Amino acid sequence: MVAWTWAAAGSAAFLLLVFVVILPVYTLFLALLTIARSYCYNKWAQAEDESASASASSSCRSGNNLYTSLFQGRVFHIRHQPTVHSFKYPLYFSVVDLNEASDLWASVLPLGASRHESTREKLWPLSTLMRLRDIDHMKNGEGIPDGARRNLSLVERLYNLLHERTNGKFDLRPTLRQDGGHRHKIVLVTHLMYYGYCFNPVSFYFVVKTSANDQEEDEIEAIVVEVSNTPWNEMSIYVLHPNSIDILEHAV
Repeated sequence: MVAWTWAAAGSAAFLLLVFVVILPVYTLFLALLTIARSYCYNKWAQAEDESASASASSSCRSGNNLYTSLFQGRVFHIRHQPTVHSFKYPLYFSVVDLNEASDLWASVLPLGASRHESTREKLWPLSTLMRLRDIDHMKNGEGIPDGARRNLSLVERLYNLLHERTNGKFDLRPTLRQDGGHRHKIVLVTHLMYYGYCFNPVSFYFVVKTSANDQEEDEIEAIVVEVSNTPWNEMSIYVLHPNSIDILEHAV
């Protein structure tokens, strides 16, 4: 009995050490490495710009104008029956421009191409602990037409889904062929995969029409809501658009 008690206490102390000390320190170490790597890479790109005429390729390599970021907010809840109960705590969401995702994480397919090498990830080595993965989204095969290739990017699948759920009235697929889809961007508000696990009750895809100049504002043209029942690996997707059949069915 005494031996079992000591073993349980030792296991608890080890787990406490791992979760309270080792994991935070290791994560911070990788974050600092990522920042240092990005800083050195940007300095190298700037040095190349200074030694040669400013070119589109060198300016793109610096990667200083990323839209992808981390948003902080609060979630709160209050219940009055049968007894009063409430809670409030901070919450973090990753806001990802899907046009940038394949450069940040090799686990995301770029438009019409094969996967990137992991050494090209802008968030490496922190991306070994936190990343966006295609397999965590649109799990039911949404946006993959019959007979189409399976390795479609999330952007391509979302455009197909929007076309399908609006009966062809909202079709952005031609823009992919014309300009690579850069007149529109899809901003994904979601939780990433952390330490090999992704708990993501809901994700929002904002389909944004980008302005042609600084005098105009970007416009949200549609929203795709991805609801997950995480423990049972179930997922439902709803398209919010004036012509969406999801809205019509819900209204009936």
